[in-house]
Amino acid sequence: TYGPVGKLLVELSMIGLLLGTCTAFFVIIGDLAPAIVAKLLKIEETPSMRAILLVIVAITIVLPLSLKNNITALTNYSTASLAFYVVFIVLVVYFSLPTLFAGEWRDSL
Repeated sequence: TYGPVGKLLVELSMIGLLLGTCTAFFVIIGDLAPAIVAKLLKIEETPSMRAILLVIVAITIVLPLSLKNNITALTNYSTASLAFYVVFIVLVVYFSLPTLFAGEWRDSL
């Protein structure tokens, strides 16, 4: 009910939110992926590995998902990511319980 100016502000806000989310995604992937890949492949982590992995993720994951014509086709990916988050949280809680109950975490505060 705010007219064209309100619509423009909402659209610009949504673009800003999505750009921020995309930036945060790439920062997290850039920080975590090189260490994980280096450990899995037993190779040395180099600064160029970060750039290479970010390009690979952008071309193989982000680009195909962003080119979907029908966004409802992403519901399966959304369900899979939610399942991943649940498994991740359960694993984090499971592996942290012994440390929490032992009280060792208080020493590092």
